[in-house]
Amino acid sequence: MFSRLIPYHRRPNWPRFYAQSAQTAQAANVPLLRDFYLAALPDPQAPISAVRFMAIDLETTGLNKQTDEIISIGCVAFDWQSIYLNTAAYSLVKPKRFTQASGSTIHHITHTDLVDAPKLSTVLSRFVPLMAGHVMVAHFRRIERDFLQVASQRCYQNPWRFPIVDTFDIERRLCQQRWQGIPQQGNSRQETQRDQSLRLHQARERYHLPIYQGHHALTDAIASAELLQAQIAHASLENEPIAKYW
Repeated sequence: MFSRLIPYHRRPNWPRFYAQSAQTAQAANVPLLRDFYLAALPDPQAPISAVRFMAIDLETTGLNKQTDEIISIGCVAFDWQSIYLNTAAYSLVKPKRFTQASGSTIHHITHTDLVDAPKLSTVLSRFVPLMAGHVMVAHFRRIERDFLQVASQRCYQNPWRFPIVDTFDIERRLCQQRWQGIPQQGNSRQETQRDQSLRLHQARERYHLPIYQGHHALTDAIASAELLQAQIAHASLENEPIAKYW
């Protein structure tokens, strides 16, 4: 029912990549990443209904992965029908540089909040094992993917890559299907653009999901998990192979 999000030839062979990366991490003496890669991913042809997911969200001081920093992280495990709140984890992260103006207006995280927060390497040592064996989920995955890659490189001098299902991209494709062939003239164009907003809050509204206070890493992770569940139910994706979406 739902067309492929990315052509197969453009996706990594994740099981092969994990096997190679485990060897690289072992050679580099980074057991944290080695153990992450040794944890089995699902078979690429496994149906979505059989996959263990982990929704993840980061709050950062900005959008530049090289100059901005992670200041909080949240995650929660779920599957296509249930969210396991007993697995939820959240932490502030003490950045190396922080100014009161950097993201604090949006995230409501202040310098005072971060003074006693654990450093990035400490937070990663807690979260990497939690994420092992799961398929990650994020809304607009570029932020999580890019910032965590840079974080790993800085902490371990080793790259850290993994598949991420992007609820933003899924919603974009679903919106294209919903509005295909509908005339967009006059005020209807503005209404269509508003209804097609891909932001997490507006995407959730389309599925009548509850309103949460955004820009909190754990809350947004839970919100992303709920959104994927709604997308799966709406588009009947539960029997689709996970390889189409990671």
